[in-house]
Parts: sequence; structure tokens; C-alpha cells
Amino acid sequence: MSIQARIGDIYRVSLNDNTTRFIHYIAKDKSDLHSDVIRIFRRHYSIDEMPTVEMVLTDEVECHMHTFVRYALKWGLWQKYAFAPVRANDYVNVVFRSSRDEGKYPKQKVVSKDWEVWRINGRRISVGILPEQYHKADIGGVYSPNHVIQRLLTGKEPCMFYPDY
Repeated sequence: MSIQARIGDIYRVSLNDNTTRFIHYIAKDKSDLHSDVIRIFRRHYSIDEMPTVEMVLTDEVECHMHTFVRYALKWGLWQKYAFAPVRANDYVNVVFRSSRDEGKYPKQKVVSKDWEVWRINGRRISVGILPEQYHKADIGGVYSPNHVIQRLLTGKEPCMFYPDY
């Protein structure tokens, strides 16, 4: 049987701290390996709570990440919870950043002068030194579903040596 994932699906992720978090699959980004884009909601729920879809969707968005939803489902890491259609304003203002220096200086903290930014399905724009307006943009690498869970647990990006700006 084929694993189905569709834009608009909301997933519940049970964490090893006896909480659950929610993820909404909002787009497929042709600009970044045709990967899936999810938004992660900030609130941690107790393992027994069953919030309404409205409660989940009105929560603050912690971040957006690129990943492959089908693998998370195949590996049993996420469970389908509900469906909510995605509106354009759910992601129109989402900006990602990526440094071409990533991985070039293992175990060192460097300040990159080679940044690029883009919106979902938009073209990448080289900006050199990262302008302040993009400092809070989400990192645009494509993460394993296991790294998404790490982010859900720690609130931090899974890459240890990503360049500063």
C-alpha cells in the first residue's frame, strides 16, 4: 500500500518527553529539491490532549522546515491527525536563507558572506552578507524527519556548524 501525504495534512508527533506537537504540510518547494515544506506549531500538548483543528492552526508558528513527509509517515514518526486546506497567506511571506559556506568549515563558527534567500517556489537571490531583514528567516536546508523531531524537542536547528551572519 502506498503512503499518501497531501498538502493540508496536519500531523501529530509524539515526543519522548510525554508531549505532542503538531505539524502542517503546507507546500512543495521546487526551489529546494522539490521537498515538502512544513510549518511547526509552538505549543506542546500533553500526550492525552486532543485539540481541535482550529486550536492547532491558531497557535503561533515556531518555524518552517523542508523535509520529506512520506518518509516520516513510512517510518512511523508522525501520525495523520486532520486536514486543513492551505491558503496562500499560510506561506506567501515565508522566507528561507541558505549559506553556500555550510559544511566548508567543520567544527568552526564562521561568518558567511555568501548567503541566498528565497520564498517557496521562488527564485533564489544571492545577497552576499545577510541583510538584517533576513536574520530571522528559516534555514532552507532539507532535513530528515528525524531532524525535524530533534527540532521539536529542542527548539533548535539540527545543524551544529551553520555559518553565522
